Amino acid sequence: MGKKNKTDNETGPPGTIPNRDLMQRMSFLYQASVRLQNAAGRTSSDHPGAGREMRRLARKHVKTLKGIASGAVVKIDPTIKRVLCKKCSTVLVPGSTASVRVKSSGPHGKTVSYTCFSCNERRVIPAPPTKPLREDEARPSGIDSQAPGPSQLQDRGGQQRSARRSKERPLPFFARLDAGHVVYRGTERVEENE
Repeated sequence: MGKKNKTDNETGPPGTIPNRDLMQRMSFLYQASVRLQNAAGRTSSDHPGAGREMRRLARKHVKTLKGIASGAVVKIDPTIKRVLCKKCSTVLVPGSTASVRVKSSGPHGKTVSYTCFSCNERRVIPAPPTKPLREDEARPSGIDSQAPGPSQLQDRGGQQRSARRSKERPLPFFARLDAGHVVYRGTERVEENE
């Protein structure tokens, strides 16, 4: 009994996705719950209880999705986790089932606050950093260049002072091009310049 021979394609993507059937089932349950949640808001007046039943069924699908993930020890994608209410398992659709607000935060710069309409649970997530515009792009061409820009403001004494600029935050690690990430399309490696 010797060791198994490794194939030449050690750096390539795996040939199969582990728990593919469970991942497909979880994807279906998420899509069905989003569809039901959206349809619940557009129910007709002929069936007044239909919207409530659709929302209940959508929450049931999300609870089933969470049960599959915990039972099979499969991770739910973070982007999907962010749009699920932790308290009542409602899919947080902006404007329909949740209100979304962008707020200032000291350590994070900006945060996105989701408030569920069903249970009033609030979820606060740090917003991704945005690249600041350069000064020549920020000003429209029709504005006089002698006007005080964001870096020059006049205080009450008439003296010029510079506005406090926020530090430019670095890109998240996954978005950096020089971080050594390898991307595959199917079984072929995609180069950075494509």
